[in-house]
Amino acid sequence: MLLVTQTDRLAALYGDRTAVKMLAEAGFDGIDYSMFYLTHGDHPMLGEGWRAEAEALRAYADSLGIAFVQGHAPFSFRDNSPEGWKTHNFPRLVRSIEISGVLGIRELIIHPVQFLPYKQNADTLHDYNMEFYRALIPYAKAAGVRICLENMWQRNPKRGNLITHSTCSRAEEAAAWVDELGDPESIGYCLDLGHCGLVEREAGEEIRALGSRITALHIHDNDYVADQHILPYHGNADWADILAALKEVGYKGAFTYEADTFLYKTPAAVLPDALKLMVALGRYMISQIEG
Repeated sequence: MLLVTQTDRLAALYGDRTAVKMLAEAGFDGIDYSMFYLTHGDHPMLGEGWRAEAEALRAYADSLGIAFVQGHAPFSFRDNSPEGWKTHNFPRLVRSIEISGVLGIRELIIHPVQFLPYKQNADTLHDYNMEFYRALIPYAKAAGVRICLENMWQRNPKRGNLITHSTCSRAEEAAAWVDELGDPESIGYCLDLGHCGLVEREAGEEIRALGSRITALHIHDNDYVADQHILPYHGNADWADILAALKEVGYKGAFTYEADTFLYKTPAAVLPDALKLMVALGRYMISQIEG
């Protein structure tokens, strides 16, 4: 099982190439490439020379012996209306698929669209997302990329902005969506282990319910109140049960951290050691799944 982490925090601090170099030197097997920069602005990956930029980045990673394994498409768009998704947001998601194809990424996480309160609009959101993902599938096929849905959450303004359910936050709905889309080569599922506890679901139970539909993971922990993205064993998740469940269902995808918020405030001098701690912890957890 490949040990992978996202570029998000490191790239925000130092840029993509330095992030790739630091991850390779720390001992990670692969990279989860964060493409959040595609939400707005004039990033080179949005221009005509995007392919050359992506090819150069892949060549650099190859020279360091580390591969791009997973990716995360942009999601924090300013216009979350249905029209905004169709005009501004959709082309940028297509570009994230194209970039993933050049980098060699297989699993690309693209969040379900959630522009309405979930509880009273579940059917509307379902219908919109079926149309949304089906429109993306041809681009995924052309790039050799599998799009992964993810379990989401929302905030309820009527309950003090507390976190509540959203699209695919329950395994039964997520499984139904993946099955309805019906294209396992182009559509997979990323179970975000931290998001489970936020909506009062235990990650181990969700893993068992989803089974082979899970093609990617986001691995992090929290206090079941806030989406903290902290290291495993530092929050309330039951990691013994999670690792046992992954072993039971025969999960063969990457072990992908989304647990790097602590890197922002880690002094630069000890960042290499912090990354090596992540590697050591990840190797231990993988041994529990594979052992």
